[in-house]
Amino acid sequence: MANSRGKLEVNVLRAWGLKDTQTFGTQDPYCVVRVNDQRARTRVSVDGGTSPAFHERLTMDVFGHPPHVFVEVRSIHWSPYDRVGVVNADP
Repeated sequence: MANSRGKLEVNVLRAWGLKDTQTFGTQDPYCVVRVNDQRARTRVSVDGGTSPAFHERLTMDVFGHPPHVFVEVRSIHWSPYDRVGVVNADP
């Protein structure tokens, strides 16, 4: 089973209760999803603020079992690396 191969679909719907890093205006967040050593990201939720909606499906290859899933929400304003939320979502 360690060499098994497959696809994992991650449905990124929305987030809430995010840290507000924007002093003026509304932050524009996006999600970075990491599955083992792969990365994918959503589009930016323009003016999504602290409760953005994404409604995106990301598909990644998985090798072995079980995959480690890590989701990070970042804000594009000022610095594309402003982390506003994070979750470990191991299946």
